[in-house]
Amino acid sequence: MKTKQLLVMSALAATLFTACEKNLYDPNQNQKEQTVADMVVSPDFDWKMTEKASCTIQSDHSALLSIYLDEACSESNLLATVPVRAGSQPVLPLALPTGTQKVYVQYQNSNNETAVVAAHVQDGKIAFTAPADSKIPALTRAASSSDFEQRGTTLYYPAKGEGTVMFEDNYPETGDYDFNDFVGHYQVEIETLPNSEQIKTISFTLKVIAIGGIKPYIPHLRIKSFNTTYVESFSVKEHEGDVKVVQMADDKGKLVYAFYGAEKNPTKNPNSEFLNTVNGAVTPLTNKVVLTINFKNDPDINMGYIYVDMFDIFLANSDRSKEIHMSGYGPAFSGNGNYEKENFYKDSDNLVWGINIPTVIDHAVEKANFLNAYPRFADWATQNKSVDAWYNTSKPEFLFQWK
Repeated sequence: MKTKQLLVMSALAATLFTACEKNLYDPNQNQKEQTVADMVVSPDFDWKMTEKASCTIQSDHSALLSIYLDEACSESNLLATVPVRAGSQPVLPLALPTGTQKVYVQYQNSNNETAVVAAHVQDGKIAFTAPADSKIPALTRAASSSDFEQRGTTLYYPAKGEGTVMFEDNYPETGDYDFNDFVGHYQVEIETLPNSEQIKTISFTLKVIAIGGIKPYIPHLRIKSFNTTYVESFSVKEHEGDVKVVQMADDKGKLVYAFYGAEKNPTKNPNSEFLNTVNGAVTPLTNKVVLTINFKNDPDINMGYIYVDMFDIFLANSDRSKEIHMSGYGPAFSGNGNYEKENFYKDSDNLVWGINIPTVIDHAVEKANFLNAYPRFADWATQNKSVDAWYNTSKPEFLFQWK
């Protein structure tokens, strides 16, 4: 009997000990998961992932040069194609991912081979001399010279492979920070007149990738370099979905284009306002539109005024009484705040409602913690690691999965 009592008491003691052990302080127990809203961001952090670089090219002969972000000269990393004339000195306003130290210039050499040389970036400037063995590519013996003379310079922002914009739509209140209320891929292509730095056309491509917000915010493009009076005409092509483009001016007369219809689910599903934010509800259809702006023949319409920061991609409601911009921009229209204040769209903790990534990345699924989807984002934003491309590291389980 005593033995049985001892066994019962031992078992009871073990149970009590285990219960006490579970109640001991565990620093990880019930610890709140950090989100974007919890980050401590320096007041002077500008949120930019792209920086401008002035690229000056010298040459004593004619050559066709292409400038890339990578040594392999991938098509998606093409920044510019420039026909250099003998004795000319073109200056290109390039857009580079923050921290870029080199760009790579591809050309055809005297042996009709493709060659690549590196050009260093220093203090936002690139100085480059065309290689002595570079030349005009011999497309055809008869046509190569005339074709070359008819070519203008072509620039791409952020590169030929497109960039990504991601928005929260709860401005001025704090959002849930999954950055999928509006997600778009975009590209700017700028073409000059032959043998000139005067801009001939600007083409803007917008692809609506995801809509996870319940507020019908319409995507807009503002080009802060030029007034509407500089435009000869504009056209829309490669149109998928029900999108109408309207040209207007902001409060300073600068060019603004509204993409009406791009805020809607292109599947026209009556049961869902959302697009591509919940796995298993995937459609391959996206709204895509290519806007081409044809400029008047005016030497003031010059590449020197067209750095990447002059392209302001933002959201606005239907009457434009409310706007959501990236950090670094002020409102476009009266009544929405201080036009001149460049950092208008950030809160008291320097948190923002939009980010612009200089490449194509996947977006987070609905209600996902963005810091789980992109674990290095917090380090970049809180420790100002400008060289750290946080968007190259992700966890697929928190990202939208395409089928």
